[in-house]
Amino acid sequence: VQEMKVKKSIDSAEEIAELKQFIKSYVQSHSFIKSLVLGISGGQDSTLVGKLVQMAVNELREEGNDCTFIAVKLPYGVQKDADE
Repeated sequence: VQEMKVKKSIDSAEEIAELKQFIKSYVQSHSFIKSLVLGISGGQDSTLVGKLVQMAVNELREEGNDCTFIAVKLPYGVQKDADE
């Protein structure tokens, strides 16, 4: 655990708050950013990141930042395993 620098346990609410704050801080420190774009494959990882980004953007908008979130379904076209 120590060598890998991982936590013994995870507080999901704390992790979500930290990740949202990271996204918000990045947007706030780069005033030229007006949109966040994310490629969504439909898997668990990209779906979770999409939800975190949407939550962060919602908070930014509540705080007066006119930021938008754009999710792009990947891969482009028909995915052979999309029905699975």
